[in-house]
Amino acid sequence: MDEYEAWLDTLDARFLIGGEEIQANFDVPMAVALRDCNDVAGMLKCALRLREAFLANAAHLPLEYLTKRFVRLAIQGNRLSVSSAKVISQFPEAWNLGSK
Repeated sequence: MDEYEAWLDTLDARFLIGGEEIQANFDVPMAVALRDCNDVAGMLKCALRLREAFLANAAHLPLEYLTKRFVRLAIQGNRLSVSSAKVISQFPEAWNLGSK
């Protein structure tokens, strides 16, 4: 488990807030403007784009973990007062995000 936790830490360092955007610096770098994900609907829309990009270009990455991290980063970067659990509860059930 320690190796897995260390791997997640390395992913966190590559998926972060930089300036006015959330940056995903993986095999195919991408970014989402914070202004595009400043409410639940925007987060869902941006999460969908990120998930599609991850599935197409980095399917080996833990999609559930990165989707939840994206929500936390969007909330933090936009200084929103909504909980990540509340946002995630609005995402499609098929994404299997649960409350883990």
